[in-house]
Amino acid sequence: MPFVTITLIKGHSEKEKREIIAGCAEVVSKALQLPEDHIWVRFDEFSENNAGRGGVPYSDISKIEIKVEKRKKRSSTKIKNEGSNESRTPWKTS
Repeated sequence: MPFVTITLIKGHSEKEKREIIAGCAEVVSKALQLPEDHIWVRFDEFSENNAGRGGVPYSDISKIEIKVEKRKKRSSTKIKNEGSNESRTPWKTS
């Protein structure tokens, strides 16, 4: 019997986990030509303060990514004035 272990940061819903279990069982079942009820799927969850990426704690990475996304949204709202090289935001008028 195959055992699949999925490592996740805590916080995923029961629905998400059910979908992962069903998907894993289906894929492994097809690959190994076994019935799906022979496939075990287990979650190994950890808190975000127990992980990091690129030398940075994960809790800091998520804060940085949120700031970057906000900047991207802000810069995408800039509008070019017709016939002008200057930019303005939609809530400011010239």
